[in-house]
Amino acid sequence: MNLDLTTRQTEIVLQKLRDGSHASVSDVIDEALRLLLIESEWKRHARQMILEGVEDFRDGRRIDGARAVEDIRRKLDLRRSSEKE
Repeated sequence: MNLDLTTRQTEIVLQKLRDGSHASVSDVIDEALRLLLIESEWKRHARQMILEGVEDFRDGRRIDGARAVEDIRRKLDLRRSSEKE
């Protein structure tokens, strides 16, 4: 597969090679695609959570703001700890 990169994209790839963070163009592309997949999954999950929240609100299931923030932080901490494993 051949890719046409913009000047900016080429500069980013070359910088990653120069700074030693990646050994090859393939490594840069692999990392970019890996991060793209993570971002896509995060967005999908965020949309799902928003839709669930809207549905909960419509159905009268509400909690106060402080409790909501506490619940979100707890869930994020759990998620971060599971990603490290």
